[in-house]
Amino acid sequence: MNSQIKIFYEIISNKNKFGSFQIGEFKFFYKILEKDDYERELKGYNIVKKFYNVENLLFNISNNNTGILIYEYDDEINENKGLLVDYFADCDKISNIFYNIINLYKNIFQKTLKFTETESWDVFYKNRIKSRLNKYYDSSFYDKYDGLKIIFNNKIRKLNLKFTITEILKYYNENPKKYWTIISQCDPTDLNITISGRIIDYLGGGENPLMAEFAMFLWQNICIGNYLAIKYNPKYFDNHNKIISKIDKVNFDEKNNKLFHYIRDIRFESIKIYISEIIIQLIKGIKYNDWYKDLKNFISLKILTIFDLNIMEKKDLLLSLCYLDIFYENNFEKPEELLNLLEDIYEKNK
Repeated sequence: MNSQIKIFYEIISNKNKFGSFQIGEFKFFYKILEKDDYERELKGYNIVKKFYNVENLLFNISNNNTGILIYEYDDEINENKGLLVDYFADCDKISNIFYNIINLYKNIFQKTLKFTETESWDVFYKNRIKSRLNKYYDSSFYDKYDGLKIIFNNKIRKLNLKFTITEILKYYNENPKKYWTIISQCDPTDLNITISGRIIDYLGGGENPLMAEFAMFLWQNICIGNYLAIKYNPKYFDNHNKIISKIDKVNFDEKNNKLFHYIRDIRFESIKIYISEIIIQLIKGIKYNDWYKDLKNFISLKILTIFDLNIMEKKDLLLSLCYLDIFYENNFEKPEELLNLLEDIYEKNK
């Protein structure tokens, strides 16, 4: 019997495990999750499957501590093949593959857009105040970097860290709060989306703030997918490691406190398309004056809590804090102004 079972790969993330295996001619994808995450995943899956193309859930079971979910394996996915991360590894210019994914998301967002209270997003945002933000950083961290001057992409920045943290905490203490929401997974990373638009993670699935979804996409394509995740979570790319050769260059002149980061053209183009085709189109049809207030608080928490900045190289810590300062200091009225900011950071510094 053992000769009929083949394990393709397994990834351990915190206390959860993910992987794939084959029994005879049948392939499966599995998740072994802590009970709370198991229940969230199952609930998210049942909501998301009504709107998105998802893997078929074949079996699930739980006890008091753990849950197991077994999904049908997607043959589209293989080593360095099938996921959006592989698309970004293989391509230097946007093609119809990406436009098709964007159109899929836009259509679903337009159908499900509503103004309501929701908690689906808490797992990736509000819950991380206690589990990560307060755990990673203390007053000595804020004292050390508050007021620091850095020349980032040829522009002088003075970090206003203490004020930013105070405002972030104030924002998340506003409860209850209604948002403009859409049905989504709330974690649109390169490893969670296939090139055909199928999504394969449902932990945060449900009615999620539009800006929470956008914040993850934005930060993913600015700094996570092509840089920070490759450096600080390389195990996650074991079966899709071609992207590692495309890692961004970050240059740091410590003597003069000069820092430079330029993201790949394809990543920047993906952001511009998302803003133009989704954010601008959705916002123009609703009254959403606080869209940027929501966005900057969502993306700021992502910047601070996906990784512990204390474990990073100095240049990467400062890179993260520069982006935190850039996003938080602004208060845009229109998404077009955000596009202008990003173009000022990147296109004028080629």
